[in-house]
Amino acid sequence: MMTRKTRNGLILLGALSMLSYWASSGRDNERRQPIAGLDTRLNYALKDFQVRYFDEDGNPSIKLRSPSFSSDAATGEGRVTQPVIEIRHGGFLWHIIADAATVTDDKELIFLSGGVNIRRHGNEPDSWLVINTEEVTLEVTPQVASSDYFVEIIDISSTLEATGFSVNMQNNNFKLKNKVKGTYVIN
Repeated sequence: MMTRKTRNGLILLGALSMLSYWASSGRDNERRQPIAGLDTRLNYALKDFQVRYFDEDGNPSIKLRSPSFSSDAATGEGRVTQPVIEIRHGGFLWHIIADAATVTDDKELIFLSGGVNIRRHGNEPDSWLVINTEEVTLEVTPQVASSDYFVEIIDISSTLEATGFSVNMQNNNFKLKNKVKGTYVIN
């Protein structure tokens, strides 16, 4: 026969077990509720992220950082807000800022939109260059930036304006497309 103390202990243990089950089942229902406002078309979304691209030799060539990145499951494209891109090549650092960007699913093209500011810095004090434009296409592997929109290019001795440009960041080769005008100061 069971003592009164043992019986009360078993009743208390059963009551605690039922209370634990009831408390945990209520939380499970809360956890299973879908997150309000979640876009189910996304593969993933990142906040305050940074990604690096490497060349075929394994050296870092491009760094992209942003406050937010989201991937669209249907297209495979990534959408970036306020991207900051750094490209290092041949002793130069190219610093690119834009309002937004779209990265193709193969990660070979970055479409920069809104106001786009490109700055080049080199080892020499007079090697800086500023490019102001909009809607730039950046080809990742050849490191070529281009646009068909109005562009202003400023360096230590000149200011050029054109409609459309292309710059190969690996060899600093510039092409201005249409309506080119500007000033050049010879020191």
